[in-house]
Amino acid sequence: MTSGTRMPTWKERENNKRRERRRRAIAAKIFTGLRMYGNYKLPKHCDNNEVLKALADEAGWTVEPDGTTYRKIRPGFAEDFLAPFYLFLCSLSLKTSLKDSQK
Repeated sequence: MTSGTRMPTWKERENNKRRERRRRAIAAKIFTGLRMYGNYKLPKHCDNNEVLKALADEAGWTVEPDGTTYRKIRPGFAEDFLAPFYLFLCSLSLKTSLKDSQK
């Protein structure tokens, strides 16, 4: 990190330009491949955030415009997930009610 008084040399600026150009070229190739082979609907000039949103959506996550990310809940997920616990609670209440009735 620079203190603000130092200017990068001509060679450093050229290296930074070259590095940034190479990074953009690689990103463009990745985006083109995702459009062609991955069936992603990405805009012509997209950034990494758009790609991450598309990948998150495919993986079952929702990304809000403010960046909040959460897992999509499929229909019936809560019932499937809680069914064994619910059966366990029912069996406990049945056992306690049988014990109470035998007293």
